[in-house]
Amino acid sequence: IYNPPPLPHIASLLRASHLLRVPSFEAYARKVVQDVWSEDLDSIRGKDIRTHGLSATEAVVLGRLCGVKGVVKRGMYELVKSETF
Repeated sequence: IYNPPPLPHIASLLRASHLLRVPSFEAYARKVVQDVWSEDLDSIRGKDIRTHGLSATEAVVLGRLCGVKGVVKRGMYELVKSETF
C-alpha cells in the first residue's frame, strides 16, 4: 500500500537527503513530491493543490533547491493562476 507521510514531512526528507547525499531517500521523496506536483498539464486542470499542505511558493523553493524542474514548473503555474498573485 502506497501511503506516504504528509507532504511537509516528505519535503523535509527531500531537502535533507539531497543536501546530505542519501540517494535512496532522495529518490523516494522526489517521487512522492513529483506525483503531487506533477508538471503534466492533464493532471493540473481542475485540481486544487492547496489541500496537500505545501504551498506553491514552498514547492518552487524546494524544486529549485533540489533540482526538480517539474515541481518548479507546477509551482509557478499555481502561483500565476492564484488570485493573490
